[in-house]
This record gives sequence, structure tokens and C-alpha cells, in this order.
Amino acid sequence: MVDDFFAGLIGHGELKKRFSRLIEAGRMPQASLFSGPPGVGKTVAAGAVASALVGHSVLKNIDFSEAHESLHDGEDVFYIAPEKAVLKTGQFRELQEIIALCGNTGSCRVFIIDHVETMNSEFANRMLKTLEEPVPGVYFILITNRPAILLPTVVSRCVSFHFKPVSAQELSAALVFRFGGKTSDYMPLLALCGGNVREVLRYVKDGNLPSTDKAFFFLKTVKQSAIPYAEWTAFAATLKEADSIELLKQIAVILRDLLLLRTGVATEYLRLKQNERLLAGLARQWPDKELTDGVLVIETALEAAARHVNMYLIWDYVCISFLRGRGDS
Repeated sequence: MVDDFFAGLIGHGELKKRFSRLIEAGRMPQASLFSGPPGVGKTVAAGAVASALVGHSVLKNIDFSEAHESLHDGEDVFYIAPEKAVLKTGQFRELQEIIALCGNTGSCRVFIIDHVETMNSEFANRMLKTLEEPVPGVYFILITNRPAILLPTVVSRCVSFHFKPVSAQELSAALVFRFGGKTSDYMPLLALCGGNVREVLRYVKDGNLPSTDKAFFFLKTVKQSAIPYAEWTAFAATLKEADSIELLKQIAVILRDLLLLRTGVATEYLRLKQNERLLAGLARQWPDKELTDGVLVIETALEAAARHVNMYLIWDYVCISFLRGRGDS
């Protein structure tokens, strides 16, 4: 059954039903756009759809959290991702050659293009021409975390499928099924990761609950230190890029919890309930405007990180922005 190919995809029940209906009816669009936040399962879903289309499991046991510029599974399914942060013309030219070899035989081929928002102009032009003249049996699945920056001409030629963060209930049920334990064992982790399946699975497999100590240290430093810029930039220089991105996300979670406390929301709605006392202390120190401005700063920083801006420059921007908020020049 088609449904069997979606067993490994956590959450997204309605989308899975929709994919199954389309594939079983022979109506899966030849060009699909999978959009949504990072880590929610878009690439896993693309692999499941590809498997259902070709009739056998493909791209198995591949960790898509690692960089893969090019993968293929026999002559059925092809996956490409950016080379050095950009999808390049040569990559699409290779796909065109494969399509040309297929001809019009109607044999099924699936081409998965990850981070499609990074394509250069020639890549986009070649892809648009291909989408305008679809070949029978050839399917494109375009994946992006940032659909807003895609060319409207690309979006208009695709059927869009939007992936939302996976709910804590769906994630906890999947974790209990896969790894055992109780739902309560995973709730602190789920609260921090906010529906990001990839992060949750990584932490569970590593056996460590992510620590928010560094995120709280950042807020304490920019609020209380006599030399905040020097102290934080020296510390940030020791962080790897992936650690910095994780830290920025944790700071955003803390800031949102502080805003909730400032508005008098019940503490049961906090994502970091285990840090309730520490959050309550911080909430008295941070005015609403500093918190709301801080959230925007962190969101901008994460967007810059997604665009592969140098992380040292990002931390400069974040630190200086927070110091301006407290009145430092």
C-alpha cells in the first residue's frame, strides 16, 4: 500500500493522506513545492513520496541533516542540494541529461531539489523551461525553508504543500514508540525544540537534553556585564556554527517565555517551565520593548545564518543590537 511508504514520517497526518490519495489516483503533480520551517520533515516526506511513485523504498538510511550535494537511488530517484551554499547550473544540466535519456517512455523518475531558494539565475531559467514542458513520468519535488524569496514564476508552476511544526503530542507518541519511556520523559525537550523533528531526534539519539545555560548566560551578559561586548564576543568565538545557531534558537525561546510572563500568562504555557524561577527573575529586569526588539533581532540573525552570513558578523550584530536596547552606545 502507498500508506506504508509514509510510516517513517513523523506527524503531518493530513499531508500524508493527501499524498496517498493523489498517488493512488495517478494525480500527483509533476512539480511540487514542499515548504515549511527547517527540520519538520520536508525532505523525509519527499523521499516517501518518491518511494510511493516508483513503487519501492528509496534513499533509505540517509541522514539529511548532513550535507549531501548529490544522491541517486538507481535510475529512479535523484536528489541534489546546494554546492557551497548555491544550487549551480551544472547540477541542473546533469538532471536535464538524465531526463533526455528517459525520453517519453513514461517510466517514472523523481528529482528532489533541496534548498531551491539558493538556485542561481541560469539554474532557475533552465528549471522553468523544463517545468513548462513536462515530460510524462518525470516528477520534481522542490524543497525550501523560505518560499517567500522564490521567484513567483517558479511557485506558480508548482502545487504547494506546506509543512507545519509537528505537535508535541505527535512527536511524543513517535518517540515513545521508537525509543520507549513515557511521554513526560520527552516534554522538556519537545518544549525547547518547538516541533523541529530533526533536532528532537538528534538529541534523543545523543542521549542528552539540550542545555539552555549558554542562552541564559548571553542574556545575563548583555544585561549586567560591565564589558558585555568584549565578554560575549570572546565567548562566541569558541562556538561552532551549528552551536551558535542552536544557541540563537534557545535565546528566542527564552525571550518569548519572558514576554508571556510580562503579560501575565499562566506559567503552564511557558515552553521552559523547568526554568520558571529563573525566568521570573529575568522578566523583572527586561522591559517589554527590549524583549520584542530582541525577538526581532534573533529572527534576523537566524535568517542571516540561513543565508550563510559569517557567524562572527552575526554575533556582532546581535550583541550590538541588544546593547543599544539597554542604552549602551
